[in-house]
Amino acid sequence: MRVQLDLNRHDKTENKYLFDQLYERQDQIEKAFGQSLEWLRLDDKKSSRVQLASSIDGYDRANWPEIVEWLVSHINALEKALKTPLMQLNKSLKQSLIAGTGDSDGTEN
Repeated sequence: MRVQLDLNRHDKTENKYLFDQLYERQDQIEKAFGQSLEWLRLDDKKSSRVQLASSIDGYDRANWPEIVEWLVSHINALEKALKTPLMQLNKSLKQSLIAGTGDSDGTEN
């Protein structure tokens, strides 16, 4: 099982830019989350991912309450840890589009 943020916009370049910007804030995000995350840029794919995974037998019904508790707890923590950095990135992207500065990588057209 895992909780994750998928960066899967239509443009691969945007996904990698967003991932890189979040990765620059890795320490801040992981501190807010409360533990280390797995950072998967996935250069050969369109998307990128930030995740935390845990092994458990999901077919064993006795584990289901533990699974639900783990998923709820960790997705809430991930959302809280990523909320501010994602809002900042969104604001930055919107400002660059409004200003006509061009691409998400900050270069001008």
